[in-house]
Amino acid sequence: MPHQLKDEESQISIIGPKPLDDEIQVEFKCLQLQMHGEGYIMDSCTVDAECTVINSICWQKTGECMCDPGYSFSPNTRECLSACPNGYGPLFMPYHDHYIHLSNTETINAVTLEECYGFCVNRTNYTCKTLEYMAGTTCFLANITRLDYPIKWTEDTNQVFDVSYYQRDCA
Repeated sequence: MPHQLKDEESQISIIGPKPLDDEIQVEFKCLQLQMHGEGYIMDSCTVDAECTVINSICWQKTGECMCDPGYSFSPNTRECLSACPNGYGPLFMPYHDHYIHLSNTETINAVTLEECYGFCVNRTNYTCKTLEYMAGTTCFLANITRLDYPIKWTEDTNQVFDVSYYQRDCA
């Protein structure tokens, strides 16, 4: 008979066979705390000091801990890295109303954001590290990050371009 294990504090539920003993529940709780906890990526924050992951900041637009733009999150090392030693994965970290001015490798028109993700992940002629998505239809792919061209990092303060920058996470 299935058993539901629910952690009241984080509101996460796991449905599966009933645990054999309390030790399994303790191991689950420890694993969960290692993967997500106070100051972790996407946790709520108000200042940078509340974000405990290496090279992370409190992104003021969302009030969440995120990798400093230009750094990619590594789920294996649980830190934000300037380069991904094992390559890049299929997930992205969004930075709304920001872009790298005139630094795109490729432009694809009339696509959804999900299609744009796919184009970036499936590029074989270069490593797509970032993408920018503009006005709900235009996809800009790039093999660079904000760290490569910090002077071109631009905030679309007045949302003139309706653009967001997406930093690809590590594999």
